[in-house]
Amino acid sequence: MAYSRYGRTSNGHNETLAFPRHKSCQDETTAGHCSRVLFVHTHLPMSEADFDQVNHISQDGLVPIVAAGKQGKQFRRHHQLVEISAPVHQAQPEHVIVVLLDDLHLFCQVWFYSALSYPALNHHLRTTFTLQDPYYPADPKPISIQLQKKLLFPFEIIKGLY
Repeated sequence: MAYSRYGRTSNGHNETLAFPRHKSCQDETTAGHCSRVLFVHTHLPMSEADFDQVNHISQDGLVPIVAAGKQGKQFRRHHQLVEISAPVHQAQPEHVIVVLLDDLHLFCQVWFYSALSYPALNHHLRTTFTLQDPYYPADPKPISIQLQKKLLFPFEIIKGLY
């Protein structure tokens, strides 16, 4: 099991516990770290049994995955939620991966090339985007236009989405 920079490593250690355990230190560290690092939470229309697809995304597509599966579902500090479903096939988004915004273009590139191999792929998919500020849930702040563009721009290469 080898995830990316912030998830499980090849030696099995969990790097997501890099933040201090003391609450005030953790808040300061998280605020400083997360103001520079933005996460995208992606729900895919595959079951947990289709784990080979995640390996395809991370290894063949060279997409660093921060968290996947159960860890991905528990991850809450994301700025964008992307839900991909296949209503024609009654496939709901069951599997979750979390990627860095800086690596989102790699995920979209894998999707783009998959759609070239399977031309009817995107016609069967429905994609929903939700943008949020994960650090102030009680008092949500508007997402700046500049950040909105950064979050949505990588999906520009994917044709036929609805």
